[in-house]
Formats: sequence, C-alpha cells, structure tokens
Amino acid sequence: MIVRPHVAIVVAIACGAAAAAQQPVRDNAPVPNGTATIAGNILVSGETKQPARRVRVTLNDVTGAIPGRTTTTDDAGAFAFRGLPAGRYQLKAIKKAYLTASFGAPRPERPGTPIVVKDGEQITDVAMAIARGGVISGSVRDERGRPVPGVTVRVLRFAYNATTGERTLVAPSSGSTNTTDDRGDYRAYGLPPGGYVVLANPLPTSGRSDTPDIRPLTPAEVQQALQAARTGSSVPGAPATVAVPTTNVRVNYAPVFHPGVTDISAATPIALGLSEERAGVDLTIQYVATATVSGTIGVPDGILPQIVRLTLVPAGGQTELLAGAGLRGATAQAGSDGSYMFSGVAPGLYTLKAITTGGGRGGAPTPPALWADADVTVSGQNVTAPLTLQPGVNITGHAVFEGSQPAPAELKTLSFAIVQPGSGGLRKTSTAVDPEGRFTITGVTPDTYQFEAAWTSPVASARWLVKSSTANGRDAFDVPLRVNPGEPLDWTITFTDKPTGVGGVLQDRAGRAATDYFILVFSTDRRYWTPGSRRIRMMRPATDGAFSAKGLPAGDYFLAALTDLEPGEWNDPTLLERIAGSAIKVTLRDGEMTTQDLRIGG
Repeated sequence: MIVRPHVAIVVAIACGAAAAAQQPVRDNAPVPNGTATIAGNILVSGETKQPARRVRVTLNDVTGAIPGRTTTTDDAGAFAFRGLPAGRYQLKAIKKAYLTASFGAPRPERPGTPIVVKDGEQITDVAMAIARGGVISGSVRDERGRPVPGVTVRVLRFAYNATTGERTLVAPSSGSTNTTDDRGDYRAYGLPPGGYVVLANPLPTSGRSDTPDIRPLTPAEVQQALQAARTGSSVPGAPATVAVPTTNVRVNYAPVFHPGVTDISAATPIALGLSEERAGVDLTIQYVATATVSGTIGVPDGILPQIVRLTLVPAGGQTELLAGAGLRGATAQAGSDGSYMFSGVAPGLYTLKAITTGGGRGGAPTPPALWADADVTVSGQNVTAPLTLQPGVNITGHAVFEGSQPAPAELKTLSFAIVQPGSGGLRKTSTAVDPEGRFTITGVTPDTYQFEAAWTSPVASARWLVKSSTANGRDAFDVPLRVNPGEPLDWTITFTDKPTGVGGVLQDRAGRAATDYFILVFSTDRRYWTPGSRRIRMMRPATDGAFSAKGLPAGDYFLAALTDLEPGEWNDPTLLERIAGSAIKVTLRDGEMTTQDLRIGG
C-alpha cells in the first residue's frame, strides 16, 4: 500500500544569505573517544510490545568521518553505546524476517532522524519498535493446473533507481527470492509495505544464448506413439521410426508475472500493508513461440578481436523495470568466424549489443574497444541480424578544484562512474584519478549517462562537492552526459569546498524541534523536475530540528515539509507539482549556505 505524503503548511521565520564559516576537516584524524551515551530499548511492534531480543543495532555518524558501531540487544531488548564523541548519529535496528527500523522514521524502510548528542550527554531513553515483515505466498502451475517444482520466484517491490531516478524493481529482503517446492508453492517473507509484482522464471538457463527449444508433437506422432504402446511393437534401444516433421514451430517456457502474463505492463500489482500476509498469489506458466537470433559480426579492418561479447536485452519503455527484475537479457560470445546465435528467444522488442575485449586474433596488438548494436523484433520467426563493429568512445576526464586543493593521497580515493538509463544501475567505472586529477573511461558505447563521483575517504567526501560538469563544451550537470559516435569526450568536473546550499531549523507552533517531517528542496524551474535531477534534495531534521542540504546549484527553490515520503518519490513531477503550491521560496547564492528556518502551521 502506497501512502501519499501529507504536505505541512510551513512559514519562513528567518532567512539569511550570509555564507556560514566552513571549517576544514582534517584527514587521517585519530578515531575520537568521547563521554556521551546513547542507550535504550527495542520492542516488537504490536499490542503486547514484547522486548526484541538479539536485534543488531547500528550507530553511524552522519558524516561518515567516525567509524560506525554495532551492538546486540539483550533479553530485555536493551542496548547501549558508550564513550561517544559529540556528533549526529543514525540509529538502526535490524533482525532477520523483521523490517529495518530507523530512529524517528514514521514507517519501516524510511530514513530516520539523526540523534544529536553533546559531550558528556547521556541519552538513555531511546525507544524503537521493529515490525515483522509481510508475506506473499502462492503456487506456480502449468497450463493444465499441475504444480511446477524448482521454479525461481522473485517478489519485487516498486522503487526508484538511486542514480538515474527511474522507476524500477528491487528485491526488498533476503527472503524475497524463492524456489518452488514439490507442491509448486513459494513463500516470500520479510517484506516491507508497498507495491509488488511477482515473477516466476521456469528456465534455470535464462540469460544464456543456448536456451533449448521445445517442439510440440504433431498429431501423427501422437497417434504413432499410442499405437506403439498398444501393440508393444517398440523395442528398447531400437531407432525411432517416427518421421521428422516439417514444421519449424518451436516453443518454450518464458518468465511470467502474476497472474500468468509475459508482458510486465500487464502484470497485476500486489499492494501489501505493514506485516500483512497475502496468500493465493498464484502464477500460471505458459509456452510461447520462440525463435533464434543469429548473424555474423564484421570488422572494418577484417581483424576480429579475440573476444566479442553479445547481449540481447529487452527494449522499450519497461527496460528499467525488467532490468530491476533481473531480466537483463541473454548473453553470447561470437565464434572464431564472427558468427553468433541466440536460441529460445521469446517474442518481443530487443536491442542486440556487441562489445569487444582482448587483443586481435593471431597475436595482433590489442585494438581499441569496439561496439555495435541493432534493434531486433522477434515474433516467433528466426531473425538474422548482421553487425558491424565500430570504435568505442574514449572519455578523458579532469577533476578540478575551487578553493583548497586535495592532497595526492586524497585524489587516489576519488573515482567516477557512468550509469546508462535502463540498465538497472550497472556502472562503468573510471580508471584511478592521477595526481593531476585526470582519468579515463575507455570504449564507451554511445548513449546518454548519469554520472557519479565517489570518494572512499569520508572526510574528502564531506569537504568537496561537485559544482559543475561540462563535456565538449556541453552542460553535463543538469542534463545527462551525452556520448556521441566517433566523438571523443573531454569531460571536466569542478569541485568546490564552498558549496551552495540551504539549512535551518524546523519548529512546531510552540517553537520546539519538529522532527517528524521530511523536508524537500527542489528548483522552481520545472525544466529540472526530471528523474535523477541534481536540483532536488530530501532531508530529515535531526533531534534538534536542524536540517541542511549542500551541493545544490545557485538559483530559486521551493522548500516544503511533508509527513511521509517514499525514497525516490521526489523523481515524480506530479508530486512536485502538488506540493509546490504550499511550499515557500528561497534563493540560493553561489558559494553560500543560506539559512532558512521553518515553522509548522505559522
């Protein structure tokens, strides 16, 4: 069940454009010891509120600069973290078959409220509750109603891709993937509330190019077999006397979604409430007409690389959902003569992709990475799709820094990754950044990409944030990074240690910290209301009501407080449109942290 967020009426009670003084964070600092304590009890949700025993409790500094801590509740559900330095911490409770609980979160699987602790402060009354995960169960049967054992069943929850912002599917718990038993039954557990689809994949070999076909028997073959059985004329070990049929029809099982459809857009979604158990979510597997997709790969210079890998991936508007469901397509490798073949291909729209790795055949030097692709439509008839390889695109990147400069050791902790839409979050990662901030990504297939900059050093990650990104003179910050065929890319990413942002304190009518809200900041320019936009940010106020968001581009923004918000839901422009009317406006200036305090209800 999806709960729509309620928008709180907020008013601005203070606004300042002065840049806050930003103290440099020191790398390689020793792990601090402190005198503060965070302790409390974990209970099991329900009327009886029983102690939650053997729950793993984690405590993490929100900046990542202080190593996290872990403990386990005792028989009374109690836990304690002692010797803490002052800071802001996230507290979580985790137990198998239960839903992860974060302190201050209104629902399971939501971001929590950071706990602010001062030197010497003793917070000993923290109370949290964990709820049992929901259950979806059912059976898998064939077209005649017979149980089908050994089928992989995945119960998948609708979510948003964290990088691209696309609507996708995720496995929400370790118990969400099952194999049917001898009765054809499955049971997925530990499920958080939300919307689900159920997928049954009867082919263990799915994803390979040599998926076997099944040929239906002709009426003549059936009659001949029955006659042989009645007369006993069949001799064990004797050659078959049945004539080979002339039909080319081949069939096979295909992955199906509840209740028994091969098209994900026709799947029946399942709405699951908190700790709800839904039985009878059955699936019927079915045969579909299959075909082969084959061809030969050509190379402009005639020298075929040692390894040519091919993938046949679903195409169309549901690509990201299918990738999230694990249906990324079949894979194959070209033969020494450049030929390839995919068998057992179900009807549908596909993109055929080829990429190369390794050197040329016969000991030739390693050539540049090559690629090819083609759109393929399969409708039960064999398809021939020749491909001609062409050079991939090399990206030469340069990270530049405004303000202070990172040390060479810090630069070694920086990397970049590009993510192709519809890939389910698959990343192509850069080479190591050199002491001058330069890196390369080779053999990139032309397309559009979202990018990620990641530091393995939490101190460096907190200090430097991306300010801008340009590639061949084109903006690559507010719009995806575009890679065109035959056009090498010169990519510059600018970091700053004086990021633009907004922060403040959220209060209730009485002036107390209002912690039970989600704060959303998003551009007033609707052009930027796109999936994965860098001008949209969600925050949770800490126990002192403080919130902040850094690394936003300068400009005009809406600021709103909501009672609940699904992770990634801000990628939906209809939600932004709905809350814009009750939001306040704030202007962010380049290189400044703008203070904007808020009060619920005026």
